Amino acid sequence: MGVCDLPSCEQPPNEGNDSEGASDGYAVPIDALVECDAVATQRTGLSPAELIALGTLRGAGPAMSQTAVRRRKIDDMLNTLADKKIEKRQRMESGIHGATLIDFVMKMEERVAAFRTQQLEMQE
Repeated sequence: MGVCDLPSCEQPPNEGNDSEGASDGYAVPIDALVECDAVATQRTGLSPAELIALGTLRGAGPAMSQTAVRRRKIDDMLNTLADKKIEKRQRMESGIHGATLIDFVMKMEERVAAFRTQQLEMQE
């Protein structure tokens, strides 16, 4: 479960740190969760056990970066806009006042055709 930068992760010997893990309230000691004693990342310089301890301090859930939060908000906004666009198209196709969009277009074409025939009759 631990993060390792080394090509081979070896199990560290269990040194009997059960008293430390029990005092933290963990069912399994932190040292037992770590598969190797390598530094987790070069940026932090912390061991995997220290990173696990930091990860459990918040308690609520996994921490998200500002970039991830921003991307999720943008995705939610785009999904909302897409849903509204679909709803609008469905309302237009089904017709709000009883007439469908196709019926409306056909009536407009009939009016235009009637107007043109009337114009032609007046010219003759």
